[in-house]
Amino acid sequence: MTENEFRVLHSRLIEEYQLIEMRLKGICSAVLADERRNWIDRLDDYETDPLGKLLREISEKQKKNNAVYISPDDYKVLDMVRTSRNYWVHQCFSADKHVTFSRTGNVRREEYADRIEKDLNEAVRWDERLTEIFRELAKEKRIMDSIGP
Repeated sequence: MTENEFRVLHSRLIEEYQLIEMRLKGICSAVLADERRNWIDRLDDYETDPLGKLLREISEKQKKNNAVYISPDDYKVLDMVRTSRNYWVHQCFSADKHVTFSRTGNVRREEYADRIEKDLNEAVRWDERLTEIFRELAKEKRIMDSIGP
């Protein structure tokens, strides 16, 4: 994989992680929506929440509401997604085992090329899955009715 291809995948991966965070913020907001504050009003409550905090928040709300939006197994996988996100955002160019490129412009270690492709596929899958969870929650709570046409 060339450095250019790697950097394009890296940008796409960061975008997917941001979409996942946005979906989780939407789910948190939807779970707490009520007559006083609809889900859109509640989105600001989660403006700076990191991925791990959002996952804990949803888990607590599920327990409190005796509901299941995200399964325990899914939380485990999402925690691995969180760990991967932290690596790609904070460590991949600065950690002990970091991505480097050869003089010919290729990723030096194939394991990083494989990992970024795998993590991107997983992030896309979770963005889609969380979108579906939000849609189901929106139907259940009729939250889309609160924003009008």
